[in-house]
Amino acid sequence: MATIKKNWLRAGISLFVLLLGVFYIVKARETKDEMAVEKAETKKADDLYTFEYTGPDFSKANVEDESKWTYTTNTDLCSGLDERPCRIQVSEAFVSNPSTSPSLNPSANISAALNSGTGTHYVDGIADPSGVISNMEN
Repeated sequence: MATIKKNWLRAGISLFVLLLGVFYIVKARETKDEMAVEKAETKKADDLYTFEYTGPDFSKANVEDESKWTYTTNTDLCSGLDERPCRIQVSEAFVSNPSTSPSLNPSANISAALNSGTGTHYVDGIADPSGVISNMEN
């Protein structure tokens, strides 16, 4: 009887240690995956150039005009409401003179849509598939 108790005790302890090992491995893997995602997000933000809308009004022609967008080192995004343009982020392929004085390249192909509630246009598309559009409220 004492032998059976010892065997069950050993089996129970072994199973407990095995489960702890499995949990440790799974947790380490999750942490590694989270770090990889964080690193990818940081790399993406570092690889993008941010431009802020500086046009005189929110007409379709002005919003779509690349010369009305000015490079900024501020990478913060705006509220996201589709009422008027704020900032866009594009990769280097859509930037002229990236190392000296970055300016938005016409290949960015900004498209604007009308917000019928406010009568203003906002950015609803850019050619860069990895780009980010950031509009704001009026």
